[in-house]
Amino acid sequence: MKFISIAIVIFTAICICGFTTNTQAQTSQEQLTQMVAQLQKTPADIALREKIIKLAATMKPTPAVPDEAIKYEGRAQFAFKNAKSEADFVSAAEEYEKAVSSAPWVAGYYSDLCTIYEKANKYTDAKRNCGFYLVSLTDANDITDLKRRIAGLDYGIEKSSPAAKAEREKKELVEKLKAFDGAVFVGAYKTFANGHRWRPKAKIVGQEIVIGSELRNGSDGLIEPELIFGEWFSQYIAKEIFRIDSLELKSPREHSCLVAGREAPYEKRVKIDLDLATVTIIWCFETDILRRQ
Repeated sequence: MKFISIAIVIFTAICICGFTTNTQAQTSQEQLTQMVAQLQKTPADIALREKIIKLAATMKPTPAVPDEAIKYEGRAQFAFKNAKSEADFVSAAEEYEKAVSSAPWVAGYYSDLCTIYEKANKYTDAKRNCGFYLVSLTDANDITDLKRRIAGLDYGIEKSSPAAKAEREKKELVEKLKAFDGAVFVGAYKTFANGHRWRPKAKIVGQEIVIGSELRNGSDGLIEPELIFGEWFSQYIAKEIFRIDSLELKSPREHSCLVAGREAPYEKRVKIDLDLATVTIIWCFETDILRRQ
């Protein structure tokens, strides 16, 4: 009789434990479902996303991945394998984002997104997804490796910032200009009724460019000559010296010219193309293209 009583107690305890385990599992699944639904309404909620990742990591068995997520995961992987440009990698990331939206607890998705965004040079997005993947890790070595990778992405973010990019482009421009130091650019001659000829002219010295012109008489003599940067210009049109901080320059001065017998203001612009070795001047409502002499 005593043996039977003990057996009943043990059986009851096993049943209670099993019931408790099932209840906890159901509670975790219900909680996960509710949190995912909330995240889909507020996808920018970082804290909620991290809670979902942590909760899923404790669940046994691991939450099933919905078919919708699997579909977009497959599309993303195909796009990634065949990507050849930044735009291709961005397209792959967009497919993965759809998979993440359906199953935000799958830590591997964030790891893959980190890689894809890094390939697309979207370092901020890469870092964000690496951060979500970090939440799922428990191995000390894995955590250290990922932190090291995130630090590298921080460096990439710094180097790709607008200020860093502008400084890099400035240095590249200075290097390119060295090949054009002393270069003279001239446009096509325009002949007037009195036989005089005029053409626009420019010269680069260091990081400066002078924009002016040549006016010649019927004997090809230079009218009102003026020496600037070791080159002869005419005083026929006011000259202007620009600092070459970019390849597109705009005069800070006010300019005007005669249009239908009236003075009309215009904006003077200069565009330098070092690959084609040309200088384009937009002035007095006309465009002149100067080529290296």
